[in-house]
Amino acid sequence: QPAARAYKPEHGARSKRTQRQMMTGAAEEAQPGVLWRADKVGAQVSVEGGHATVARKSRSGWGTQLVDHWLGIDPLVNRIVVRIDELEGEMNLGVVGRNYNPSDWAAPLCTSSHAVVVDAEGKVTYKGEGTSYRLRGGMGAGDVIALSVDMKARTLTVEQLGADGLPTRSVAVDGLPPEVAVVV
Repeated sequence: QPAARAYKPEHGARSKRTQRQMMTGAAEEAQPGVLWRADKVGAQVSVEGGHATVARKSRSGWGTQLVDHWLGIDPLVNRIVVRIDELEGEMNLGVVGRNYNPSDWAAPLCTSSHAVVVDAEGKVTYKGEGTSYRLRGGMGAGDVIALSVDMKARTLTVEQLGADGLPTRSVAVDGLPPEVAVVV
């Protein structure tokens, strides 16, 4: 039962305390500001815990889920932290442009021309094409991943956070669409 929780610190809040709360605390303690959409749900995906948790309970096929709002110019920089509670098999984490919304949410994100994602092995896919970029060591159960979206520079930075809330490794990709939503 893979599960991912999305949290967004208050604007400008990047204190170690806030990050520690997000890593170790329940959704109520972390005060999530970003929730998963419930109006459209990917194949075999469930949105739980007051929309703070998304889980996919199948090892076959694909199911995609977006957060509940689009990131654009207000604010220009957004940082969303996702904790991977469980992970078996493949997973993609990143952003999609608005044109993704009407697409098939049961197709692999790495094949979408509207997605910029990192897979569980750390491979980066940009609009359906593989790249040489990697998040070394990939992602797995227990990892806390920060996605920083800078809409002025149109850059996505994916960071794995250590126990102290500081990045241990990261990868950055330029060329994001003008509006994006975090996706898993």
